[in-house]
Amino acid sequence: MTGSVRLADLDPRLAEVTGRTIRLRVLVDHSAQSAGRCPTCLWAVSPTRPACPSHVAALSLLENRPLPSWLAHLAEEVPGIRVRIKPPSDDERRAAEDAAAGLFRAPRRVRPSGARP
Repeated sequence: MTGSVRLADLDPRLAEVTGRTIRLRVLVDHSAQSAGRCPTCLWAVSPTRPACPSHVAALSLLENRPLPSWLAHLAEEVPGIRVRIKPPSDDERRAAEDAAAGLFRAPRRVRPSGARP
């Protein structure tokens, strides 16, 4: 949605290690209507921007869910926040396994001629 959200745009209480009560307070303080503005930070809320970043981050912390992609760049700055990590593909995993140190060189993997790519 937007990549211009900075840590300064979030509620300052989220920049610290917080307990459940403070996260609930942030969630309630930034609970916006379906259209208009967030009552606390005046973040514009519309159908394409459903909630302010403080509300989304507090909800992610409370439910122990990963942040949505439009806020994933804040994961390093907000304590306790998780992001969804894309699992490696089979080819990437095999390449990492083949590159691992061992007693002898790993044989080259060859796909059978009838195998799917």
